[in-house]
Amino acid sequence: MELPWTKYNKIKERKNKLEEELKEVKEQRDRYQKQFKSEKERRSKLSAQKQEAEEELNKLQDKLETANLSENTQETEEIQVKDINLGVEQTKNILDKLSTISSPKKDLVTVYSTGAAEDLEDVKGFKNTLSSQKISRITSERTQIFFTDEKAFDITLRTRLFFTDSWSLDNSFNVEKINKFIQEEKHWALVSAGETTILSEKAGNTEKIDEVNTRVENKQKKGGYSQDRFERKRQEQIQQHKDKVKEKLENLTNLKLLGNKKICKELPGEYLGGFDSSRNKDAQTLYNFRLRKTKPKT
Repeated sequence: MELPWTKYNKIKERKNKLEEELKEVKEQRDRYQKQFKSEKERRSKLSAQKQEAEEELNKLQDKLETANLSENTQETEEIQVKDINLGVEQTKNILDKLSTISSPKKDLVTVYSTGAAEDLEDVKGFKNTLSSQKISRITSERTQIFFTDEKAFDITLRTRLFFTDSWSLDNSFNVEKINKFIQEEKHWALVSAGETTILSEKAGNTEKIDEVNTRVENKQKKGGYSQDRFERKRQEQIQQHKDKVKEKLENLTNLKLLGNKKICKELPGEYLGGFDSSRNKDAQTLYNFRLRKTKPKT
């Protein structure tokens, strides 16, 4: 027969053991909770950093496509290159002067280039007409309109990608294609997440005809939604903005789109590149005309 105090001691010993095990389990639980909290904070921080980085990347890509290069000089082994921003009137003035030049020898070359020489008709004739150095300069970058008298001068005009590759060798320069584009009545949508401006434009004269503003959260508020829920909510807000913009654009003719490429893909119209949202929404931003000056290095 087991004595009462012996039984009591066993129960007490068992209780102490269970309490010790419980203490260990609680400590382990606290460690896991601490690790989980740290991991959650880390993931939330990383997610926020990723979102900020993506937004900054989109902004930089837009700025890159419409960068102000007026102070930037690029040097190669043989020439210096400098881009000067032009307004529409300045561009029209240059085109008017080019249209007055003629040559009975039919040796004036005009090239509308997207950087893909293989897409030109009569590539062999093109390569036989110009020096390899000039061909390299023409095809090294996108969206260039190149006017040259092989023995006298070169003029390079950079702008939006509104044309396909073509070239001509004639007694005058082909300025009709770009002049036609400038003189056309057009609609433009400058698209970003949450804010879109719609303009009508002809020959550099612009008029704002509509604007769509939608609340789109850019940063997660402290103590607000979880990161996943915040991102879902943000995508819903962007989708609402796209739907509103799409409705506004449906009946517009000759529509050109600038801005966020991902959003523009789901909208009617022709995408012509990004734009710097910090700049004025004027004709210079729409066309992004730049005159490229080249000269030999001294």
